[in-house]
Amino acid sequence: MRGVSSGGALDLKTKELIFALLDTLIGQSTGAKNHAVAAIRLGLTIPELAEGLSQVIMAGGIGTWNLTGADVLRHCLAVESEIKASEGSGSKSG
Repeated sequence: MRGVSSGGALDLKTKELIFALLDTLIGQSTGAKNHAVAAIRLGLTIPELAEGLSQVIMAGGIGTWNLTGADVLRHCLAVESEIKASEGSGSKSG
């Protein structure tokens, strides 16, 4: 995948979010988690992810949330906490 600076039309954060949402829609939990985490590492916020997952529920039904979406959101919340903890511990040691 190419970012905008490399000739892509969409930035990498957006591309990762789209993959996460599509994987959620088709029930590919592992891929959805991996792409969502990649998007978070590129600056996606949890509220942005939650809003995208809400759109997936509207398109795919509540079963999409029950089978994949909730797990993706929980995983990303945990990863975000780990990222914040590591950033906090890194700034204290410097």
